[in-house]
Amino acid sequence: MRSWLEIAEQFTAAFNALDGDGFGALYADDVAVWHNVDMQTQTKAENLASVSATLCNASSASYDSIVRTRTDAGFVQQHIVNLQLKDGRRIPPIAACLVFRIESGFISRLDEYLDPTAAVQMMSTQAPTQATGVRR
Repeated sequence: MRSWLEIAEQFTAAFNALDGDGFGALYADDVAVWHNVDMQTQTKAENLASVSATLCNASSASYDSIVRTRTDAGFVQQHIVNLQLKDGRRIPPIAACLVFRIESGFISRLDEYLDPTAAVQMMSTQAPTQATGVRR
């Protein structure tokens, strides 16, 4: 079974590699992903479509200045989101805090906290059609 740190590192690696499917390998089938920006909870399929739609428009992505803290239920990760779009635009850095609940080696819940103004700009990069995977 994966440790919380292995999950954290694989989650970050998936984002940095523009690998939307990499997130899916870490999510439990019944994962709930909540966002402070819209106060909505997404299913696994909904979240993967959203992540993939964002990443398919990016030429590079990274989580920087990462700080992780283990909790009884999983871990908390704070980081700065950096995105460079394929058209050359760079999204201003976004401070984020993710709260992960881990069960049986998978992410069972993820609560994502982003600056709402910056997050709206990032979400505007999503393709009109929701992709299921990311292609460079």
